[in-house]
Amino acid sequence: LLILNKNEHSIIQEKLNHFNISKSKTKVISSSFTDVYKYLNIANASLFFIKQSYSKQASAPTKFAENVACHLPSITNSGVGDMEYYLTSYNVGELFDLSQLENNPEYIANRILKKIEKWEYPAPEFEKLFNEHFNKDNAVEKYSKIYSWLISK
Repeated sequence: LLILNKNEHSIIQEKLNHFNISKSKTKVISSSFTDVYKYLNIANASLFFIKQSYSKQASAPTKFAENVACHLPSITNSGVGDMEYYLTSYNVGELFDLSQLENNPEYIANRILKKIEKWEYPAPEFEKLFNEHFNKDNAVEKYSKIYSWLISK
């Protein structure tokens, strides 16, 4: 288990110890946002949590789009931007509620580990999601239509 973080090793190690996760099976590395991409190609999945807040209701995590572009399944929480839509409409990862993690972390950990054992995320799903929602050419075309409509009013 490779864990990337920004200098919070002691907290992470404390949690790993609490859940009896062997140090021999984990590696905790400090990584800046700009270096995370270096680890994507060796990963089996990307697990990230985003604290729910008012401002996060309309945000989209950049890391999710990066994962989609790399065909890397995302395991994350609901209640942030369009994550629930993407992960229930496209077979590109797993979604759970943060309250489940807080109330029953063992259940979530077991659920994640079972999913990782038998990943079945077909490449066409990643490509379809990327092309339909994250393709810059499509975005430029949509914005051009909006601007043209606004100018005509």
